Amino acid sequence: MELIQAHPYRHAIGRRPALARARRSTQPSRRWILLAGVSTLIVGAASLLTFARGAPFSAHASWYAWALLVSLILWVIAAMQRAVEYRRHLTALHTRASEVERELSESRLRLLQMQLHPHFLFNALNTVSAHAEHDARTTRLLIEHLGELLQCSLENLHEREIELGRELTFLARYVEFQKIRFEDRFDVVLNVDDQASAALVPPVILQPLVENAIRHGVLVRGRKGVIRVEAWRDDRQLHLSVRDDGPGLPRGWDLTSRGGIGLLNTRERLRQLYGETNQSCAIFNQPEGGVSVELTLPFRSTS
Repeated sequence: MELIQAHPYRHAIGRRPALARARRSTQPSRRWILLAGVSTLIVGAASLLTFARGAPFSAHASWYAWALLVSLILWVIAAMQRAVEYRRHLTALHTRASEVERELSESRLRLLQMQLHPHFLFNALNTVSAHAEHDARTTRLLIEHLGELLQCSLENLHEREIELGRELTFLARYVEFQKIRFEDRFDVVLNVDDQASAALVPPVILQPLVENAIRHGVLVRGRKGVIRVEAWRDDRQLHLSVRDDGPGLPRGWDLTSRGGIGLLNTRERLRQLYGETNQSCAIFNQPEGGVSVELTLPFRSTS
């Protein structure tokens, strides 16, 4: 974890030449300040010599007026140059701070995505292990599907967003794996409108929701269950929904304390990608029974 989160700091350390350039950019104002200071000292020294000799000031009034005017102009130029440099320096600092913050956010997002893979792989290997001793055919099928899942997962590992179609392909392979495991104890019904099919979504955003619907929803029933996965566009927003027909959430259920890795990870990834106000993750019991998880995120597409 420390290596992943240290990545933005390594980039920040690598920007020391940029800081040196920012320091060098202050040299023009220093030259103007030095020039203005020297001219002021010359005027002051000339004034002292004039008064020391007892010469009348009026004899050199024109020279003093021009000398003072030149000094004043030099000080004004120095002040303006310094103000410009200060503004540039602030802009550079703001830019560097934004870059570091963005890289930190990307590191957190990668960490959250990587958190899902050991969790998923652990559950999958447990499934294969449970069938290995007494069902060789099912074990072979599970291993084949697991290989496809891992390949698809690795392809999307470093992507911030992928097309919904790719996410649904991964989800279909995951569902096949689980249906073999649980001997067709559930069906998954998919409903995606045409506009939503080209949307960009975070990779592996639906799998944790379907996994929860399987484990805590349809498998708890005494008969075959149904999980419905829907996606639709509403103006500038994309809606993703996963619903099951299981027993529903227990009284007093809370996402923070009892949500599990998958749901908590999903909520945090949405926050990292889209901020606090541009996304939502709602989990609630349906009036007809079962649990509904609805995600809302900004609609973006590759086209």
